[in-house]
Amino acid sequence: MEISVFLRRSTCDRLWDHRRAMPPHVNINVNLSILEWAQKEMGIAEAEASFIYTVNYLPSVAQISLKGTVRVTGEKKEVDEVLDAERQKKPPLPAVFQAVMNFCTAQAVMLSQSTNVPPPIPPIQMPPAEQKTQPQKSQPYA
Repeated sequence: MEISVFLRRSTCDRLWDHRRAMPPHVNINVNLSILEWAQKEMGIAEAEASFIYTVNYLPSVAQISLKGTVRVTGEKKEVDEVLDAERQKKPPLPAVFQAVMNFCTAQAVMLSQSTNVPPPIPPIQMPPAEQKTQPQKSQPYA
């Protein structure tokens, strides 16, 4: 199965004044909606759906919106599996969802850099510092 993602529209609005410092804590909410799938008859098995990816910040420092199309081509069985998931009101296949999410996140990071707002990726968590244990003193043989 081949998954292609195409961007039709992207917007990034910075709502926070550039002269003000960013708030110390900003919550970022990311949402991806893949809309109705349509089967395309072009001699090969193919299905297409529109998607909307949004990033909202709280407090409202910015908004990012991406709209586009995801296309799945491959074996008829694979494409039917994508279409059946929607008919049965199931979430999209993980491979399709992840492909669109990865594409959109990369685009959103670039847009956030151009407007100087926090990128919509989770911060890296440092592992807790391990406590150093004192070496055990060996007991002499008796």
